[in-house]
Amino acid sequence: MPNIDYRFINYLLGFALSLSSISAYASDDELFFDMPIVLSANRLEQPIADAAVSISVIDSETIEASGARTIPEVLRLIPGIQVGFSGNQFGDEPKYVVTYHGHSDQYSKQMQVLIDGRSIYEPLLGGILWKTIPVNIDDIERIEVSRGPNLATYGSNTFQAAINIITRTAAEDQGSYVRTNIGNHDI
Repeated sequence: MPNIDYRFINYLLGFALSLSSISAYASDDELFFDMPIVLSANRLEQPIADAAVSISVIDSETIEASGARTIPEVLRLIPGIQVGFSGNQFGDEPKYVVTYHGHSDQYSKQMQVLIDGRSIYEPLLGGILWKTIPVNIDDIERIEVSRGPNLATYGSNTFQAAINIITRTAAEDQGSYVRTNIGNHDI
């Protein structure tokens, strides 16, 4: 019987198995190339699958397909967010009220709302006036809504959620654009 060195065969077998696991790992990463890259979770660019918090992303195509005309109407698409109206006894125009799982007030004091990473918190009212957000719905590239325990990186208003409205750059929107709406009662 020939004397075979089994150590050499074991080394070859181990090397072959390690190469197959490397190629399986690479193909696993390729599956998630279609996932959006988010900036909101840790304020670093990362794939949504690697984020440490729950993130919902609404892109411009979804916004256009929804037919929404205001940012609160778009936020209705996010799981857990409810949008309603609040009036007063003086007959003023009703205001949007955006809540997360029903826990909020008229000015959404427990949500941090950002435009391109900058807070639009109103210090006088202690929250957000949804009608005065200075962004046209057509200028939004995507909206990232983050929920979870890692929201302390956004500041003191992030008890419930952080909403980051990311707008298109001027280089992406060169040219002319006209849009008209006709209807009654704001429709």
